[in-house]
Amino acid sequence: MQQALALSAELTAELQAADVLFISTPMYNFTIPAVLKSWIDYGVRPGYTFPLAPGWPGMLANKKAKLIVVSRDSYVSGEPSEADDNVTLVLRKALSFMGINDVGVVQAGGSLAVNLGKVRIEDHLER
Repeated sequence: MQQALALSAELTAELQAADVLFISTPMYNFTIPAVLKSWIDYGVRPGYTFPLAPGWPGMLANKKAKLIVVSRDSYVSGEPSEADDNVTLVLRKALSFMGINDVGVVQAGGSLAVNLGKVRIEDHLER
């Protein structure tokens, strides 16, 4: 237990010290990888990233986050496919809970079309 608390303290100190948080992640089975979920669990900590107070206001309100989400399919904002992008949803929720609401997202999806030979890798990388 002491090792887990020490790791959590180290990770939350990094969050508190950062001006901008960069997260690059693939989509695994429609959500975030287990290792990223574990990082979130260590970082969302009462008294460090959110207080035990009414409304649970996050304590990292002056931070920004940039996300790069890699997936085999394309999840376009405003289109029906957007509903299947649970990665961005989960990350925005966790970051918001800690007070980080200034979140930029780069969707790097559509690699399946390259694998199937429907799109050339050069064309895919130009998007």
